[in-house]
Amino acid sequence: MNRNQLERILAVWVVVVGLLLSVPCASEAESVTLTPAQVIVQWLEWYPQDLPNAAKLTTPSLREGLSQKQWVEKNETLLKDLQFKYLEWKILEEETNDVNAFVTMNVRLYLVIGEVRQVETYRLKKMEGSWLIDGQEIEEDRVIGRTV
Repeated sequence: MNRNQLERILAVWVVVVGLLLSVPCASEAESVTLTPAQVIVQWLEWYPQDLPNAAKLTTPSLREGLSQKQWVEKNETLLKDLQFKYLEWKILEEETNDVNAFVTMNVRLYLVIGEVRQVETYRLKKMEGSWLIDGQEIEEDRVIGRTV
């Protein structure tokens, strides 16, 4: 083998190794799908500051049949007027089967009237391999402070 042939073989080998390293293994590909609890934590981080991304975590049923864009437009002004913001949260319970999940959270949020602590239970559905928020129930609602 001459030097030119060795350089070609080495170049092909570098390309093949690079391609193999760029393809995720099965366990990495599966880890991209969020668990129901991870979806809810992502929701609490995005809602309402980043409604376009938050909308991606919802089913059409939660959005009352509206498209993601329509849902954002409908809720954006209202949530800004309420000064709504999640401040902290803790997962209390997570129940999951093949197609449905329930995640119960203890949350503290801020509204124009003050801080509120409540227990929120989210219903999620698995759609096309991803967990999406399909409903929410507020179990307890107490105002613990007011703005001045």
